[in-house]
Amino acid sequence: MTRFTHFSADADRPAAARTMVTAALARIAAAGRRWYRMRVAIRHLHALDDRLLRDIGISRSEIDCFVGSRRVDRRNRD
Repeated sequence: MTRFTHFSADADRPAAARTMVTAALARIAAAGRRWYRMRVAIRHLHALDDRLLRDIGISRSEIDCFVGSRRVDRRNRD
C-alpha cells in the first residue's frame, strides 16, 4: 500500500508572513538610520560658520536641501 502525504499550500503561509514582517521591519530600521544620519549631518553643518559653508559651496539656507538630496558613494569612502 502506498501512502501519500498531502501538504497544503497554507502550511507555508505563517513562515512567509514572518519573512515579510521581518523584511518590512528591516526597511523601517534602515530608513530610521538614514534619517538619523541626515539629522546629524544637518546639525554639524549648522554648527559651521558662514565662511566654511561658503568654502564648501553652500549657504546656510541650503543646508537642509543639500543634505537631503545628497547620495553618498560608499565605494569611495577613503
